[in-house]
Amino acid sequence: MTPYWEDANRGLRIYHGDCRDILPTFADGEFGSVVTDPPYGIGFADWDIPPDSAILQECLRVAEGSVVMFGGRKPGELGAMLALRPRADRMMLW
Repeated sequence: MTPYWEDANRGLRIYHGDCRDILPTFADGEFGSVVTDPPYGIGFADWDIPPDSAILQECLRVAEGSVVMFGGRKPGELGAMLALRPRADRMMLW
């Protein structure tokens, strides 16, 4: 997978694409953190499906540290993700 942007001197890489396609290509704990904006699930387009716990599971797998996930989920719909019981210091849902 080729980074969208990279600063090799500081060890920074940004990948741009569908996280469902990108994340499985990386090893466990390969990144210090993951910042992702998965599909919102508001019915805007074909790709606009609700994120599920599999996306969160992959984020937690490849990040050795924090996972920051942006999305339009309603509080009552977060049950599947919270059922994974991620450590509070590793997750931020916005």
